[in-house]
Amino acid sequence: MKTTPRLIHDIDESSSHSLYQRLVWSLVWLGVLSQGIAAWNSWTTWDGAAVIAPMVCLMGIVGMATVWLEDASPSSLFQNITVGIVGLSAFCAEVANIATSPYYGTDAAAFNQEATRLLLRGLNPYTHNLDGASAYLRGIANYWTYTVNGGYINHMSYPAGGLLLQAPLQYFVHWRPTDWLDLIAWAVSTVLLYVLMPRSLRWISPLLMLTGPYLFPAANGGTDALFMPFLLLALWRWDAFSSATASRWARWLGPVSLGVACSIKQSPWFCVPFLAFGIYLEARSHHERAFGVAARYLSIVLGVFLLINLPFVVWSPSDWLHGALLPLTNPLIPDGQGIVTLATRGVVRGVHLRILAQ
Repeated sequence: MKTTPRLIHDIDESSSHSLYQRLVWSLVWLGVLSQGIAAWNSWTTWDGAAVIAPMVCLMGIVGMATVWLEDASPSSLFQNITVGIVGLSAFCAEVANIATSPYYGTDAAAFNQEATRLLLRGLNPYTHNLDGASAYLRGIANYWTYTVNGGYINHMSYPAGGLLLQAPLQYFVHWRPTDWLDLIAWAVSTVLLYVLMPRSLRWISPLLMLTGPYLFPAANGGTDALFMPFLLLALWRWDAFSSATASRWARWLGPVSLGVACSIKQSPWFCVPFLAFGIYLEARSHHERAFGVAARYLSIVLGVFLLINLPFVVWSPSDWLHGALLPLTNPLIPDGQGIVTLATRGVVRGVHLRILAQ
């Protein structure tokens, strides 16, 4: 039988896709091997590393070999097993970091534990200073967030959603509960990403799970991981809100999840105008009342945000408002990533530090 040009094209395309999938999943297993090698270096601080790390290394080698021994691109079962092993190896490595030291790597994580401790005692964390967080940091002066007027921040500076999520865990776990919670949140985020992504792109999830700049902060003082699962859900099918054919749960999932994310930290606030504008454009393309649809979306986001924070708003409105807006209103010393590095590295001169600190 004579092969048609179209069939040849399909075969070539299928072969290219299979090769691509083998390469990217091999990269994932290389990450597992690297994670095992890194954990092996911790044998002096954690005895378990001497046992677990070699096993992780062996799994990484076997996984890379299996990718190329299969007749076709990795199956769904193989991908599921890979994600499970990746999660286990990443979790074990960071458990070692948490278990071997009682100290946090940032003042934000220490503040969350101290604020949650006050809340569990029936005290308002927004009306009390958080100097007690010094017990969770080694060399407190190296961790304070300073202001341009010579002071430092020692009050709650986030919305209350994170405290409500941390309180049940901290009631039972007193050893770096903020890091445990953020590590769990990062694991949930990557699993969500794996489930929600198209099959051909699912390799991105385990690769992110192993990536140091994201994984390490999730278990070493970073507090951004906690809002990530909710922000991912808000972005998944974000345009369903303006679709008349979408189910009710799909329409509500986006704004409700965004409201929860905004109630944890201020970072997701900056996503709100972009998503609202996107909803407006989608509604206009469907010939709906675009302003009304966008307004309903925003009202749900704001309603969820206020509902979560309501007990603290009623408890002390001015103190809650001051804490929730503190990073945006206080003259903080310029620090961090982004455009602020132009000032901190001396690239620009005569910059108004108060403006950059906002």
